[in-house]
Amino acid sequence: MILNKYNKQIISPAQAKCGARAVSAQLDDRKLSAYIEEATKFDVTPVLTYKLVGDLLAYINDDPAVRPANPLFDKLLDGGEFTAKCGEYRSFAGLETCLCYYVYAYNAKFGSVSHTRFGSREKNDDYSVSAVAKREWREEYESAFKAAEVLLNECVSYLQAEGTEYFSSCKPPRRVKHHGTTIKVVGD
Repeated sequence: MILNKYNKQIISPAQAKCGARAVSAQLDDRKLSAYIEEATKFDVTPVLTYKLVGDLLAYINDDPAVRPANPLFDKLLDGGEFTAKCGEYRSFAGLETCLCYYVYAYNAKFGSVSHTRFGSREKNDDYSVSAVAKREWREEYESAFKAAEVLLNECVSYLQAEGTEYFSSCKPPRRVKHHGTTIKVVGD
């Protein structure tokens, strides 16, 4: 684990395998752990703030028999229902489901591609074939990433609606929208 000082992540590789969209059971847990860490560090933390994610990881890594229950963290992780500031009744899936979608998106983007000294290769049979940008992969990645962003924004709405002193200091200044970079291939 390179990005997280704790033993446990917000979700485990087993949760990611059977979470929002199922990934292969044969997928290496180390690869999924790296995707979980990257999603937490690069996608979730800038939106929910470093303090909130740090406290959440500390809460997850504490011994459940010793630590006092924190219903706000439990509801943030598992999802539930809340009343928005406008008085509207809402429900949300929770941060664990959101991270499952992020991990699925990372796996859809990088899953079957391995990097060798001969370049990027896709392993789909006994021989490595040159990796090409396939429309299906891109669509699957974009679909899962968009779902993850929607779920993360629901978590932000929940945190903003709670109104407790702890979460009012953790309001993100803006919602992060990805897919802003356009890459064009020049030449053949």
